[in-house]
Amino acid sequence: MKKNIILVVTILFFVPIEVVSKDIKTIHSIMSDGYNKLIVQNLDTNTNDVYKFLTSAPTLQLGYLNSNKNLGSDETELIINFPIKTIKHFRIENQIKNHYETFRKDLEENLKLYVSGLVRSSLWDYKIAQFQLQTEINKITFLKQQRETLSSLNQLGDASNEILLMLDNRIIDTQISILTLENDVQSQLEKYIQITGVDVIPGNFTEQAVISSGSVFSNHPALKLIQNSMEYSQLLFDESALQNSPWNVSAIAKEVKSFDLTDKQIGIQLQVPLSRNKTGQADKTTWLQEQSQLTSDYKKLKDDLTLKLKELINEHAFLLSKQQLLEEKSKNAQQILNKLTSLKSSNEIERDLYFQRVIDLQEDLNSHNLNQLLIYKNQAMQNQVIGVVL
Repeated sequence: MKKNIILVVTILFFVPIEVVSKDIKTIHSIMSDGYNKLIVQNLDTNTNDVYKFLTSAPTLQLGYLNSNKNLGSDETELIINFPIKTIKHFRIENQIKNHYETFRKDLEENLKLYVSGLVRSSLWDYKIAQFQLQTEINKITFLKQQRETLSSLNQLGDASNEILLMLDNRIIDTQISILTLENDVQSQLEKYIQITGVDVIPGNFTEQAVISSGSVFSNHPALKLIQNSMEYSQLLFDESALQNSPWNVSAIAKEVKSFDLTDKQIGIQLQVPLSRNKTGQADKTTWLQEQSQLTSDYKKLKDDLTLKLKELINEHAFLLSKQQLLEEKSKNAQQILNKLTSLKSSNEIERDLYFQRVIDLQEDLNSHNLNQLLIYKNQAMQNQVIGVVL
């Protein structure tokens, strides 16, 4: 009967481990909930109707001229200047407004990609740590059951104290490993909750690596954000030049007083620049520095992403090749386990050697499952690098 107990426990010990979700909620619905909680501050693009057609606020001029002649005249003048936008100015403003909307959307997509990266990292680190933790829990269950069986045999004089001490040490080592992994699992779970706001870990969520035709980074939110920033900067620079060359419309009210006459005059004046004023050297230098920095940032980011993607693709190929070997190794380990169980049943193998080999076979039986999780994580990270949002 005791030998049958050992056999049953051994089989239970190596049942493939599946990470089970507490809910059927998918990662996409979780991410959607999280995005709805994000607050993106929008710039106020609405302007006062009074200034809709003006490049700047109106200005007021007051003038008074007093004559020092008895028969002279005194003049009082009031002028209100309105710097009017040109048609080209309106066109550039519309382009700026459109680019702002594009810029805002790219900023939101970039934020979503950033959050997606945090979720992917914490999600797969949690799954891997949880798998390792469950493996250790299964191991310690097996060890404790074997110790209980051997303790009964020891009382009958059929097992040595050395074997019991060996099992005690293995149990202690496993308990330490469990404590470490429990801390890791809790840490990753708290990180996931902090990011998503929910405590639901999707059970069967996996991603296929998305490698599109053409440029894999053509729709990357971070790169698009830099590109639109460069175009936005160019438009702002062009607008600043127009700010220095407005059309001025002036409303004039004038009063002329002499000893026998008071003349009141009203009129309008239009001032049109004959050439476009250029921006100052300081503004141009600042703009050139911005363009240079953005160009450098774009190149560096694209180079970094390209290198990271190559590393992940190479790692993926390695993990797939390794997976084939590990699956074969796992099958061999199962056959060895069955043989060891048969030898143990016929007392053809020492107990200490049996337990040692059975425990060592655990890694062979579970290694391909762990490697499969690493493959899934790699595929998720590839999607992250090329800019795929969850």
